[in-house]
Amino acid sequence: MRRVGFIRFFGIVVLFLLIALTPSLALAQSQATAATLEGYVFDPTGAVVPEVTVTAVNAGTGLTRTVKTNAVGYYIIPLLPPGTYTVTFTKPGFAELKLEGIELRVGDALTVNGTLQPAGVREEVLVTAETLPLIETTRTQPGTVIDRTLIDVLPLNGRNWTELVLLTPGVTAADDFGNVSFTGVDRVFNNIQVDGADNNNAYFGEIRGRTRAPFQFSQETVQEFRVANSNFSAEFGRAAGGIVNAITRSGTNEWRGTAFYYIRDDAWNANGFFNNANNVPKPP
Repeated sequence: MRRVGFIRFFGIVVLFLLIALTPSLALAQSQATAATLEGYVFDPTGAVVPEVTVTAVNAGTGLTRTVKTNAVGYYIIPLLPPGTYTVTFTKPGFAELKLEGIELRVGDALTVNGTLQPAGVREEVLVTAETLPLIETTRTQPGTVIDRTLIDVLPLNGRNWTELVLLTPGVTAADDFGNVSFTGVDRVFNNIQVDGADNNNAYFGEIRGRTRAPFQFSQETVQEFRVANSNFSAEFGRAAGGIVNAITRSGTNEWRGTAFYYIRDDAWNANGFFNNANNVPKPP
């Protein structure tokens, strides 16, 4: 009886831990595929302003998130899908402040502060590169983002987006099959994620879709990805080498599409070395 009671108690504890940890794991996965916007709101004297309504609107989808600043004028909007945002600061007694064109990329933790002016003059500010911080002061994890523009314009043999990982600092080819090494660490210690999900072939220690399993995501489906090789934040793990964190494309309020044509015609091939050496013309 005592043994049965212990087993039952142990089972209840395990079940409780699973229930408690599942939301945390889901949140960590969501953080890895999203971005965070945070900052402080001040008045013209430099004093913080509490209870300011801060609204972020995604220009592509219309997604809207609203929060309020706390007692020290601080706000944070986590789990924002990457994209271009307009951020508005409003409070009775102050003029509305609007910041447009704020670019959030996968994994960003961007600090955007606002200064409210007294009511009477409506103020709209168009954000430029000079008005936003060039360095994320809240992040210690170095990384490089390959965005949709680079994926579209750079040539790719085989249309495999993971080839672009080689453009980032500290990354070299690990073999002849397209696997990569971060700062000389063996390929088996890398972690490749797509939309927060595992995209590794653990049995062979490689990126899924390289030497054996078929590739799953073409370059058309990937929106952007971040490459990091040190100081990973808490939502990442299991990697002593590097991390590739990719997100796939989603719909917007505009119609768009792409098309490509893939052809290898023998008529475009050059003549062989030995044919040229023996004055043999190129076969028809």
